[in-house]
Amino acid sequence: MIDTPETNPVVAALPGAGWFAEYVLPDGTTQQYPLAAWLVRADGTLEPVDMGEDGYAEDPRGAHNFARLVQPQAGGRP
Repeated sequence: MIDTPETNPVVAALPGAGWFAEYVLPDGTTQQYPLAAWLVRADGTLEPVDMGEDGYAEDPRGAHNFARLVQPQAGGRP
């Protein structure tokens, strides 16, 4: 079954808390952008959210050039 807002709604939002989404650029290098938030779904799953270039909040995992989520490290940005 596919989750929809009716079957698995967002019940809370948490800060991005130092997590980053990493993307592969056309030249092969990578760039990291901070997550804006984590959405908590009714079933307990978390969905990362960052801000797209169009200004909309979206799940970075759907981008064609998404590489990975990078967790916070002690002492600052990865």
